[in-house]
Amino acid sequence: MCSATSWAASSGSFCFDRVHDLLMLNIELGAAMFGGPVRGAAPHATFGTAELAEGVVAALRKRTAALMGNHGALTVGATLAVACQRVPYREYVCEVHLRALSIVLSGRTLPPEEVALVAEQLSSYGERAPQN
Repeated sequence: MCSATSWAASSGSFCFDRVHDLLMLNIELGAAMFGGPVRGAAPHATFGTAELAEGVVAALRKRTAALMGNHGALTVGATLAVACQRVPYREYVCEVHLRALSIVLSGRTLPPEEVALVAEQLSSYGERAPQN
């Protein structure tokens, strides 16, 4: 089996497409939990300003997690408990993305229709994702 871990432990001989596909699938599956494919981060703005708030609102449109340029990430929910339950999933998606970037992979994302299908399938798969 080829994985990112086995590639990292090797001297560079790895099955690129398999690692790439696994990483991209993990990113898209995680993103499906937050309302759709990953968007770019909200543009950087000074903390506490209306510009930052407006950028974050735009990044969160129909999403439950967002990145804030040069600030970090946030997760929202109908309650504080729901927002907090999403944090480990958001962190996982970010970690996988960072690992993909660290081995210089260009992202091949799934089309929006596939992300919607995955999101639908995840709604009844295994442990249930936190709901709004």
